[in-house]
Amino acid sequence: MDPVKLLIFASAAGAFLFLTKKLFASESVPDSMYHPAQLPPQPYVEAAGGFTSAKRPARVGSDLPYPTGLPPREIGPDGEYNRPEIANYYFRTIDLADGPEDRDCFCDEFYVEFVLPETATPEHRAVSWTSEYIVATPAGLAKRLRSGNHHSLAWNGMTIIVSSWDIGGLLRTIVEEAMQKDKD
Repeated sequence: MDPVKLLIFASAAGAFLFLTKKLFASESVPDSMYHPAQLPPQPYVEAAGGFTSAKRPARVGSDLPYPTGLPPREIGPDGEYNRPEIANYYFRTIDLADGPEDRDCFCDEFYVEFVLPETATPEHRAVSWTSEYIVATPAGLAKRLRSGNHHSLAWNGMTIIVSSWDIGGLLRTIVEEAMQKDKD
């Protein structure tokens, strides 16, 4: 190849790269490319309705001993686990260690962080997700209806009605439901 043509080609390529860098240097990538659109709220973070709590910071599931009575996480004959692992769980406003003021009358959002540790590779983190539930007692639902002059309540996500405060029973219900969905 002729050295003059090579020099012209290299100069043109360099000029192109220089101009491209100058033209597009001020452009930025939107934050939404790197951050999820909406993360589940963390416990005791101020809610849109103006909730604030004097009991900050809230204790969450990863701060407490793991509840007993949950079905064990076992690998089946097909090589798949029977349920996901629970990494953490928390209520929006209720501290897990203290529980609600009235154990027979509450209504709150409950978040469970699930993880599948077997999906982790050296290049990628394990698959994980957070599920949202509304957990309430019948009295808590009635109080919520009366408190906002609502004639009805509707939520996105799953609603679990309990007779009273029992975090172990609540987690058993959620885990058993997840195991049943895998069978179906």
